[in-house]
Amino acid sequence: MKDFLFRNFHETIDGVQNPRLNSSIDYRDKLGKLMSQGIKPHLCYRIAFSLTDKGVEYRGHSRYWHKDHWHIFPETYVEGHAAVPMDRLVAIAEGLIGLNDNIEDIFQLKDGCMESIVTPEIQRFTSSELRFHFYNALFEVTGNNIKSSIATVVSSDINKKQIKRFIKSVQESLLGFCYKIGQKFGKVPSDWHRHISPNLSEMDIYRLMQQYIDDILIYVYGSCADYIDPSLGVPFGLRTGFFLQLEETIMVLSNYVRGAISGHFASKILEELLTTFGNGNRELSFSGLMTCADLLTRCHSVIRKNSVNGEKSITAGLIHEFKVCGLNSPTFTYYLKCEIENALPPLNVAEKVKFLRQNLEEFEKMNTDKEMKYNMGMPTLEEQMVVWLTEMLSFFATAESGPKVEPEVLELNDSVAVLGLILRAFYEVRPIDRENTIKLAQVMSRTVSDKGTADKLLGKNLYDCIICPKGQAVDKAQEYLIKMHDIIEGFRLL
Repeated sequence: MKDFLFRNFHETIDGVQNPRLNSSIDYRDKLGKLMSQGIKPHLCYRIAFSLTDKGVEYRGHSRYWHKDHWHIFPETYVEGHAAVPMDRLVAIAEGLIGLNDNIEDIFQLKDGCMESIVTPEIQRFTSSELRFHFYNALFEVTGNNIKSSIATVVSSDINKKQIKRFIKSVQESLLGFCYKIGQKFGKVPSDWHRHISPNLSEMDIYRLMQQYIDDILIYVYGSCADYIDPSLGVPFGLRTGFFLQLEETIMVLSNYVRGAISGHFASKILEELLTTFGNGNRELSFSGLMTCADLLTRCHSVIRKNSVNGEKSITAGLIHEFKVCGLNSPTFTYYLKCEIENALPPLNVAEKVKFLRQNLEEFEKMNTDKEMKYNMGMPTLEEQMVVWLTEMLSFFATAESGPKVEPEVLELNDSVAVLGLILRAFYEVRPIDRENTIKLAQVMSRTVSDKGTADKLLGKNLYDCIICPKGQAVDKAQEYLIKMHDIIEGFRLL
């Protein structure tokens, strides 16, 4: 069923309907067959005008082919206006741009702007217009059939799992067409398909096809929210509606980021969200889009409510919202880990264990929606934090009970801070699994001392240097690692 629904899109890209691959298509005949099925060729005119004391003043007009162009690109249309009587609109349309075709429909979009849909006479079409009207009619039929089939499946008695499987296949097919069209024309702006050029070129045919694909996707997102696969992407052009809804929010948050205390993680995370939301070159899943929009709305509310309470209050509120929403971005996860790590050095081992267990219990109680998360490529925030805190607890568990036998002490040639930083890098890169890295660090912490110190380390300093690496040790640690790299490179000659 799905292949049949999308056949016309497939054939326009790779098959017999492709205008480049098949130059012998008789467009007059094909359009005539569609018209015999009740499909009318049409054009849409967006007309801008002013009502003055002297009458109607013409301000310009644009021509569109997709009847629901306003739905795909809503930023150019504003609802809410003082209605002008229908006969007056018709008179304005006929008088301003000389429409002598049959007016199929006409409506006012806002003050001084109307949309007029007309049915032109096929006899007057040039060859390029004939070709374009055929594709417009073909895509309209295809889009209507797909939406009708989706509505039938969603309202049927089949189980939810089957409906979700069908809707996912529809999403994947539509996004696949977007990808193939993108491959045809290389890197193009996100709104490259907004306007059809007057020469009605081959590229314009695919612009038009992209408009119809966007229209179907909007229908899917709006009518099938319970069945869509949230991990699949949303074309950047379709994020426009969200931009419009959050226009004021985005402006307030952008101003906050520009004026926020430099370097604070809360403003950096917020800046990352704004960039992700508005970056046309960055893929964003439906789940990521919805989570991002929800978080931006919540952050706007925090700033508005706490503006008189100062920066600390706003920062605390933002961090709270990031946590409540389960923001699973690497930046926020890193921030939370740093906050926990920075609290550890003043504590003894037993206190560290207690503190870590409290945090572990807090994240274990979190229950964010696994299907609706910011970054679909990563585990949820609580999953990441539970794994990390469990590893941290195992790191300290042995130290808490510590061995009774005193092992021989080995003296380092450098500081514990440098060794701690190298072990931390070892832990992150994982040449062996993390559990064994922790065991290695535990053994070393019981058997090494700082250069020049007589006392054996009891683990505390090395633990601290691994958990909270010291910035002043970076240069020295890097020097050792570069030397190791050079030595390893030398073995290539053996």
